[in-house]
Amino acid sequence: MPSENPNRVKGWLFDVYPSVFGEMTVWVIAENGQRVKLTDKFQPKIYVSGKQEDLERLASRFYANQNIAAWAWVYKYANPADHKKARVLEIALMAIELTFLSMICFRWLS
Repeated sequence: MPSENPNRVKGWLFDVYPSVFGEMTVWVIAENGQRVKLTDKFQPKIYVSGKQEDLERLASRFYANQNIAAWAWVYKYANPADHKKARVLEIALMAIELTFLSMICFRWLS
């Protein structure tokens, strides 16, 4: 019989929220009733699809933006009904508080 891993927690997810800049906190209620707090680094990503020339113009603005940790061209299913992947823009933000950038992107592309 395999031994139990002391670093493993088995239980019920209680809460998840952004804590300090660039981190997420997860609370778990273990099977024995103990409350366990876990924290980890978290860098949210958003994906933007649209006309390639619009995406390229948007990406050109990222070089001077300190809120963007990284960006790349990736292939994803842009719409649920798509049968093949499309080239989209993946944007990694410095922190979850910056996700309002997605609204700015969509307004700018409209």
